[in-house]
Amino acid sequence: MSCTIVSSLESFTGNEMASIAARINEEIQKAQKRAEEVIKDFKNKLVSGETTREELANSEAQSDIPTDPAQKQAALDQSVICSVACCCNQYPNQGSADQNLYQACVHGVYATADAAMNYKSRYKSEVSFDMGLATNGIPRPLMHRDPNNPDYTEPSHNWMARIKEVEGYQPGEGYIRRPDLTVVKNPAKPLTVDNIEKVIEYKFKEDRRDTRQDEAYEEIAGGRKNYAIYRIGGQPQDREAACNCKNPGQII
Repeated sequence: MSCTIVSSLESFTGNEMASIAARINEEIQKAQKRAEEVIKDFKNKLVSGETTREELANSEAQSDIPTDPAQKQAALDQSVICSVACCCNQYPNQGSADQNLYQACVHGVYATADAAMNYKSRYKSEVSFDMGLATNGIPRPLMHRDPNNPDYTEPSHNWMARIKEVEGYQPGEGYIRRPDLTVVKNPAKPLTVDNIEKVIEYKFKEDRRDTRQDEAYEEIAGGRKNYAIYRIGGQPQDREAACNCKNPGQII
């Protein structure tokens, strides 16, 4: 797959975890410097008559770099979420019948990055949740079992083999749900509800929405405000965000 974001994410290993924050800050500083250079160039062109004030205003608006730590993290998340989606929209996996497998591409990127980081990535792809429909109604992530580490952060390798653990399980009734992406607060801890920051659903082209699915993902996310749907390559619908694939880091 010809996506630069893949090589960037796969470059993280367990030994590099301590330097990730510093590298993020470095990238933000580089972006800030580039933004300042762009604005300076536009201002010079404005003086010389090579551009207009409207073009300059638009350039400044698109070059705002957050300084608050929480806003920096939100900007980074936005950049990752849209960069992966835009990459997979342009270079999707190919099926045996030459069909475009957009979701398979997205899962491959995040899963590979998570494995490279010893399953301590902030971005967890297609983790299966027991929705607790026959018990307490509290979503429970199905993680890979390790008797020596009950807080293991690796997703279960085969959720279908865990069906017998899901009380009252009935196929096709939503007893198990698998969000496209779950963003966690602390990558060193499991995906319990209190450690989930956001749940993301990707929709490509004209993919249909499912109301019951949306409601289930809101439960996993801990509320509607923590659930976001991104549509790529199609017209955004109600409650959906869009990615500007010409500038994936831009929040629109």
